[in-house]
Order: sequence, then C-alpha cells, then structure tokens
Amino acid sequence: MYIMTVYPVFLIVAITIDITTSSALSWFGSNDAHICDVKEASLDCRNRNLSTVPSFPNLPDTIKHLDFSFNNIKTVNSFNITFPSSIVEISFAHNIIITIQKGVFENFTNLENLDLSYNKISKDSFKDDDLDLEIGRAKRLTLQGNDLGSLEDNTFSAYYFSKLEYLDLSYCSLKSLRDASIINLDNLIFLNLSNNLLTKFEEDILPGELGLEKLDISFNKITTVKDVPVLLELKTLIMDYNGIEFIKDGAFSTLLGLEVLSLVGNNMKTLRPNTLPLDTIISLKEIRLDKNPWRCDCNMDWLLTNMDDGFHFKNFTLICSFPSRLRGKNIFTTSSNELTCRSEYSRLTYILILFFSASFMVTGLIYAIYVKRKYFKCCEKKGGDYVAVFTNDNTNDEEGTNVKITTADDESLVKNEERTGNGKVHYFDV
Repeated sequence: MYIMTVYPVFLIVAITIDITTSSALSWFGSNDAHICDVKEASLDCRNRNLSTVPSFPNLPDTIKHLDFSFNNIKTVNSFNITFPSSIVEISFAHNIIITIQKGVFENFTNLENLDLSYNKISKDSFKDDDLDLEIGRAKRLTLQGNDLGSLEDNTFSAYYFSKLEYLDLSYCSLKSLRDASIINLDNLIFLNLSNNLLTKFEEDILPGELGLEKLDISFNKITTVKDVPVLLELKTLIMDYNGIEFIKDGAFSTLLGLEVLSLVGNNMKTLRPNTLPLDTIISLKEIRLDKNPWRCDCNMDWLLTNMDDGFHFKNFTLICSFPSRLRGKNIFTTSSNELTCRSEYSRLTYILILFFSASFMVTGLIYAIYVKRKYFKCCEKKGGDYVAVFTNDNTNDEEGTNVKITTADDESLVKNEERTGNGKVHYFDV
C-alpha cells in the first residue's frame, strides 16, 4: 500500500519535468536549444562564439532583455524574435561589430537601451545611414570603448536620434569635439565624455540649445577652463582628474541651473572669490574639491571671512596640502590667523643662496692670495726680472762704483745679496 501511494507521486513529478523541458526546448526550436539560456526575463547568449545572431521564433513574450555580448559578431544581421515589442534592452558589448543591417531593430518599438560598447565602430561607420537609423531607435545608447577618434559634423542629429536621452561616448579616444557633432538632440539628458583625450572645454564644444542635465567630462586632459558651453539646464558637471590648474573668473557663470560641481583630483592650488559660481542666485548645492594640492594661505582667507551667510555648502571640504603646518586639515576648521603668506624659501632657493655665498667667498680668497702673493714663499718668482747690481772691485772708495745690469738668474742674486766695497753684505728683495 505504501509503495502504491508513493509511485504516482514520482510519476507526476517526472511527467512535470518532461513537460517543462519540452516547453523550454520549444521556445528555441530543436537546432537552437543548446545555444542560449533563459534566465527569468532575459535571454543569455553571452560567450557562445556566435558570428551571427540566431533567430528565436518561439521566444515567449516574458523576455525583456537580450544579451549577445562577448561573441564574434561583425555584422548585426536581421534576426527573428516572436515578440520584438516586448524587448526593452539589447546588449552587443564586446564583439567586433562594424556595421548593422537596415531594419534590424525596426520592430523593436519599445527598445530603451542598446549597448554597443567595445566593438569596432569608427567615425567612418557613421557615414552609413543604416547604422544611424538603427542605433537611433533607443533612448539609451552606449558606444563606450569604440575608437572614434573624432566626430564629424552632424554625427548625431535629431533626424535619427530624436528619442535619445542618454549617450555614452567614454573611452572612445576622442581628441576633439565640435558643437556641430552633437546638435539638435532636444531630448538628450546625460552625456558621458569621460576617459577621452579632450584638451579643451570651451563654448564651442557643445551647442547651447542642448537640454543636458548631466555632463561627465572627467579623466581627460583639460588643464585650463575659460568659457564653458552655455548649458542653461545643466544640473551636474563632473570634471574630475583632468589636471586642471587654472579656472578663469566667471567661467561657470552661464550655468544658472548648476547644482553639483565636481573638480576632484585636479591640480588646483588656490581659489579666488570669483573662480566658482558661489553666488546665492545660483542653485549650487554641492561642490567636490577633494584631492587637489590646495595652498592654504592669505589668498584663501576670503573663504572664512567673506563667504555669504546665505550660501551653505553641502559635503564641501577643502583639505590643505601646503604649508606643512596645515597639511591634512580642512580649511574650514582653521582660523584667519593661520592663513598667512610668509616668505617660504624652497629648497632650491636655499641651495642657490648657499652656492652664490660659497662662490663669493672663494673668489674673495683667491683675490686676497693674488694681492698678497709676495708674502708667500710658494709664490716667489726666482728669476726672469732685470735688476741693477752695484759692484766695487777696488778697495779705494774714491775710484767709483761699477754698475752691472743682470737678471735674477745669477746665483748670488737669487740669494738676495748685495755686496759693497767695504765687505758688508746687505739683503734686499727682488
């Protein structure tokens, strides 16, 4: 009786498993059952060595995400999906895609996110209207890691990218950017230009009519900020790790809606009162200034004494790097008396002073030796000069004195001796 009761249970379970397996296989068809996996609302085709996109005619309408990343797809060809309108996200990241055939995403009417990061798409690829038309169907487009180099005029135009809200151009080796490259994208909210090779952030880099709310231009090579683009709706500007050394006074004054300004990890040493948009008119709520070599001296005293009481920083710290007595301290925890401008000579200055002092002393010593050389035996000159020698070979003084002109090479003269007729020897210096 016990066995008879349990056996039907096993039979039911086995039948259920068989039905479930058969249903899973029927989604793909017999040939494609081994290619991809269904995980909840996703079709996982990652790392399957695919060179083309397979078709899935029996895919259920519960699938929202298609992932074809980490394959060898060069051209995105048309593929059959039973319910394309159900798909909201497609990823082709880490393939070798150069082109996309026309009409591939035509029926994906609710597509929101298209990820084409780390492929072989170049600026020349955008000359193909089919590429523009297909990738312009999504609201969020990721082109990260494609070697674009530079963008030609009208690369992203409203004609194809009317729905685009998010554009990721990070790690694209961009060396330059002009306002005509990204133009009339009325719905664009977030633009990511980080980790490129841009050296300028000026007025003509982006069109003023863009309705951007967030711009990330961090990890580029911008060292000077003069006149930034007129982006009236911009709320967040991220310029971290660029090596910025100088910001022109009033450079950010056109960003009237700015709420967050991040300048982390640059090379800024001092702040002037008009460097940052600190006016209470501006809606600025947060400033990030960490990891800059700030010199906390009298030039920064205005931060403590002249700050408008109506302005309140949120998460705002400014950590001093110089002078050494204030290193590591937040300037807002110091007093005005500590922010002094002292004459602090650098090590190089001290070395130069020491060098010139030593040179002056050595020069003076050499000059003294030169002037007083006749008092030093080592410097005596033993010959070569003409001298007058008076001799008297007679014993009678009345007969007169003989005068002989000779040189100091004479052995008796080297001894500095003068002999007179009366037998006395007088010493003299030559």
